[in-house]
Amino acid sequence: MATEHPKVTAYVPREVLNALDSWKAENNIESRSAAIVAILADYLGVPYPVQQEGTAPAVAPSTALSSVQAELAKLTERVVVLEQQMEKSAAPSEVPSTAPATPPTKTTVDVNSRDSSTALSAAPQAPLTQSALARRLGCSDKAVEKHRRQGNKENFATWSRDRDPSGIAWIWEGAGGRGQPLRFVPVD
Repeated sequence: MATEHPKVTAYVPREVLNALDSWKAENNIESRSAAIVAILADYLGVPYPVQQEGTAPAVAPSTALSSVQAELAKLTERVVVLEQQMEKSAAPSEVPSTAPATPPTKTTVDVNSRDSSTALSAAPQAPLTQSALARRLGCSDKAVEKHRRQGNKENFATWSRDRDPSGIAWIWEGAGGRGQPLRFVPVD
């Protein structure tokens, strides 16, 4: 068959030739040459009519789409395998909560009372510095200083209890001057 198109010759491995013949048959293309042109046109993004058996010239089928579909099928298989592995893993189905079973109750604090019935299990054992208390309460050092300087330990205890994650009321000991370090302790 005479043609005006230039000739290209290539040597291909048997596996590639078999795949080309399969693709040619699936897409009803009459010759290897037409199949190669269709594949190259699709790969290079060049529109080119391809003569299929018993039909008029048509645009080459998209091999890019079929390769994307094949990759998608492979990925789907991998996801299924990963999901099965995750289900078989020893991970607990429920993550235990770290929140307290019951929220702390808000009660009036009597700073002069030393009732030992109040549970202080969530309170740190050592007194806290102003910076450490500010971190615990989620505020700035200046906010702690401001409320402490108001001079009323009962108001400070109520203010700190409202901000403490465990609902613990805090008061200060010491004057904060030389020889009298300022430290914050939980109210008993």
